[in-house]
Amino acid sequence: AKTDLQIHSVGHVNHSAIYLTMIFGASLGWLLSLAQDTRALKRVALITLSTALFISLIIGESRGAVGIGFVLGLLIIFMLSKNKLTRSIGVASSALVLIAAVTLNVGVIQKQKTMEQSHNVLSNRDKVWNVSLEAARFSPALGLGMSNWHFITLDQLKASVEKRGKTFNPDNYQLQWGHSHNLYLTALVDRGIVGLGVTLVFMFAWLRHLLKTFRLT
Repeated sequence: AKTDLQIHSVGHVNHSAIYLTMIFGASLGWLLSLAQDTRALKRVALITLSTALFISLIIGESRGAVGIGFVLGLLIIFMLSKNKLTRSIGVASSALVLIAAVTLNVGVIQKQKTMEQSHNVLSNRDKVWNVSLEAARFSPALGLGMSNWHFITLDQLKASVEKRGKTFNPDNYQLQWGHSHNLYLTALVDRGIVGLGVTLVFMFAWLRHLLKTFRLT
């Protein structure tokens, strides 16, 4: 069940889905790194684990996690395996799971259809991002401080918008979620341009190191 996949220490079910996606990627990467390993039991165990984790993403009903999990799986398959048969099996397996999910009309598919019908595909995240982008103007250089997003008020947003000579529409903003629902906007609101810059520098340095040290075996 969906609730059984919830990691209670991290809060929202979508946050749990992030961890499941990372573990899925690690499991699949470990499986594909065993090209020269002859231990069949280990392979079967990792195949089972990777499949179970991907199915868990579908059960968790996080549309973003399912999408990223699918793309991540394909990237790992094509980056870590030279074997055409392995690639074909991986792509076919991923496609079959998604086709089954659509055919059975599982929760995540129903959720997407409902959001489309209500013209709310982003699940109000665009309104949360509007809050973050406007609140970032309050203290652009250093931000509002860690975990201070919940102190933002609609009156503050209105004053900021009208100060620029624009019309404020409260329907374009949503405050009750308590955070930006976006890593980069969280950095911008909490730590300002300086903090966002530091975050981006570290991420690009990490990406550069990964590209520099990547070896296909």
